[in-house]
Amino acid sequence: MSSPVGTHMGKNPLKLAMESSIPNAAEISEVVATNVFNKKGTDTRINDLNTYYAPKNAAFQVEVAKQIADKLFQQSATKQIVTTVKGTKLELKSWKKQIVAVYDEGTEEYDRLLIGGLSSFYQGSRKARLMRINALITAIGDDASLATLKAQIQLFADAFTAKKGNQAEDKQAVKDDTSDINTLRNTCIKGLWYVYCGLIMVFIDNPSKALAFFPMELIYKATREKKYTMLVPAHIIKKICIHLFKAGEMVTMTNNGSVELKVGLALKANSNVLVWYTLAAGQTVKVNPISLGNVAYKYVMVKNEDLETRGDITFIISPA
Repeated sequence: MSSPVGTHMGKNPLKLAMESSIPNAAEISEVVATNVFNKKGTDTRINDLNTYYAPKNAAFQVEVAKQIADKLFQQSATKQIVTTVKGTKLELKSWKKQIVAVYDEGTEEYDRLLIGGLSSFYQGSRKARLMRINALITAIGDDASLATLKAQIQLFADAFTAKKGNQAEDKQAVKDDTSDINTLRNTCIKGLWYVYCGLIMVFIDNPSKALAFFPMELIYKATREKKYTMLVPAHIIKKICIHLFKAGEMVTMTNNGSVELKVGLALKANSNVLVWYTLAAGQTVKVNPISLGNVAYKYVMVKNEDLETRGDITFIISPA
């Protein structure tokens, strides 16, 4: 039977706070587990609650730490491949110089190797670029005069392939971590409710003492956070949300994708953004909204300058 209209008797008030974000959930869970552990010697019922909840919190904290580590690996892998892609033009200049030293520009042999020009190597997706590089390696073939160049290009292609593989593996690891974390977080949500109800039984004559085991200020703020997620198409500026920031509010931004994104404030959705905050791929930051521009403006905009790759951002507004 559902609760009567107008009551909250059937609701778990911790659920919203725990679901607001992984960092919030990890902090709330750890604070409660620590407080229960510290007081377990004062009452056998609290000791039982510690025995019940401690392993749930421990498993959750281990998985959160693993995700943080995997995200750092992903960010590093993404940075490496972005650096490699950006360095392609410099590599191409070196390759062209070595080819021209053997075959004059405009000759049949030159055109066979570099048909389409240098731009053909950095147009299209990363997969297409790698295919073009491999095509050049094949075109050089057994040409002894370009053997050194072929080895150089092969090293570049191998490094590019390896970095793409590392990025894919790290992204999958983070994805797997998220699934595991959500399962463990749900276990902790139920567990914390059980702990709270158990503490109410211990402190039935003074329920406020049960609340002392919980980080109530954090829970209060977490339940009032506003969270927005958005996939950002390539080469576009989009509105994340409309919000007039108040004094004391903070913003947490996570770039979940593999391309750099920029966030700023605008007077209207079609107005110019005067200040852009750069959010690197894989980066999470917590900043004062003033870092995004004029806080009198209420349109929060995101820009993806990449010509090919879609971005992914999570934008959280925390109350004062």
